[in-house]
Amino acid sequence: MFCAGNFVQQMDAAAFLDLDSSDCLIAEEGKQLAGFILAESNPPLAHIITLDIAAAHRRKGVGSALLREMEQHFAYHGVLSVLLETAVDNGSAVAFWGRHGYSAEAGTETVLSGECGCVMR
Repeated sequence: MFCAGNFVQQMDAAAFLDLDSSDCLIAEEGKQLAGFILAESNPPLAHIITLDIAAAHRRKGVGSALLREMEQHFAYHGVLSVLLETAVDNGSAVAFWGRHGYSAEAGTETVLSGECGCVMR
């Protein structure tokens, strides 16, 4: 349903969700999971761990809606800065984050699951 190598496959999501700092929102269509966003917040900073949208629901505004809701949640709790990592060769992800005001930070190259990535804020 979701891309190989996503957060849920790399870490025990239940353990992450037990953390006081964890946040999770899901989107459903009927009884079907359309997508989810996992994040952690320690105001004034928050970290988006993953935003995953099922293939059948991509490019329909689900990701934007989840991000908008999470950003409102962050703001309510006093978060002033949000960071995330994305693969630099994932053009659609880089474009998505760019449309929502995120940009790569200079000198923040990283490795995500063996792929070149960057930190965006």
